[in-house]
Amino acid sequence: MRSINGVPIRLTDERWKHITTRHLEMTNERDKIFETIENPDLI
Repeated sequence: MRSINGVPIRLTDERWKHITTRHLEMTNERDKIFETIENPDLI
């Protein structure tokens, strides 16, 4: 995956666990996160 600026983006399982441990509301939002990175409303 790449950001809108062409920067490679990776989200390892370890990082995802770290995020969702602290922010339970994000658990089912992984696809939306990637969509936002690829197509942000504002940079």
